[in-house]
Amino acid sequence: MRKTSKAKPGDLLLRLAWQNPDRLIRRFVDHSAPRFFRERFARILQAFLTGCNSVLHTQLDGEIIRCQLDQRFDAFYRGFAFEGIGLGLGIRSAVVWRGKSQFEQEMQRIAPEYVYQYYVGLGWWLHIRYGFRMAGYRKWLANLHPGYRPIVFDGVGFRTGLFLYRQNPRILEKWNGFVHDYRRVCFQGLGRSFWFLYQFDFARVAAEIERLPDRYRADTYSGVGLAIAYSMFDRMDFVCLVLKQVPDKDKAAFLQGLAFGWEARKLQNPMFWKEVVSRCTDSQCRMMLRGIETVHQVRSCFDQTDHDSFYPKWLDETRRRLQRMKG
Repeated sequence: MRKTSKAKPGDLLLRLAWQNPDRLIRRFVDHSAPRFFRERFARILQAFLTGCNSVLHTQLDGEIIRCQLDQRFDAFYRGFAFEGIGLGLGIRSAVVWRGKSQFEQEMQRIAPEYVYQYYVGLGWWLHIRYGFRMAGYRKWLANLHPGYRPIVFDGVGFRTGLFLYRQNPRILEKWNGFVHDYRRVCFQGLGRSFWFLYQFDFARVAAEIERLPDRYRADTYSGVGLAIAYSMFDRMDFVCLVLKQVPDKDKAAFLQGLAFGWEARKLQNPMFWKEVVSRCTDSQCRMMLRGIETVHQVRSCFDQTDHDSFYPKWLDETRRRLQRMKG
């Protein structure tokens, strides 16, 4: 009689944590919304949670995971799947021994070019696990790249915005338990969430930003720029139309967000980047290339191992230089 191998207890627990994309799509994709938004956001959520589920196993084979996601999602949506891996590796850490300390090793084995996406996805898990309790985050931050680890708070801000903000805008006061630089990145994530909460309608996004504390306005616009650059990467004409609507005092922060989003796209898939750029006008190409060049120049000016201060310096100096170019 043929013996069947029993599933490991850890795998059984992780199976219980599998995410249902359809449930999230039903919650956040309103059938009365514009068709383009419905189709695109549904596909983004599908990719994100599929990526999450792909790593909910005790034993991982990075090459297999990558091949499966590459085959299932085209170049445009693939990055959202790898962002979901960050969430999945976070969930997995609750079951697998040394999951926290191995997070960066695992992401390097799967696909290191999606580094920013992993941190954002991990932020989802940290928000689920610890809410707004900073003590819980410290356990994780000690195991992450000292320069990039603030990016997890982008995921915290995005998830706070998507799940909680519209029901209770005062929920943002909970971020007061985080240090100032982490709060800034939370507002960046909040800006990204607004792009989806308000169904790609920039006028509604801008109106909502007017309700926020002025000191975090630039960071929020940065997040909106990030979201637009990444989710509308294949529609540069639309991106340029939105740029014209951004208030002058917020343009540098918005452009910095655009540049960060484009840089992430180019890092992840240079061939897809070239394909998209080949369809852009000369002025659009110059804007994108100038933005990415500025991101790279500024990054080289600061020590990436400088705990926590590297990321806000990177943001601020990029904005300053883009403002100077704009002027």
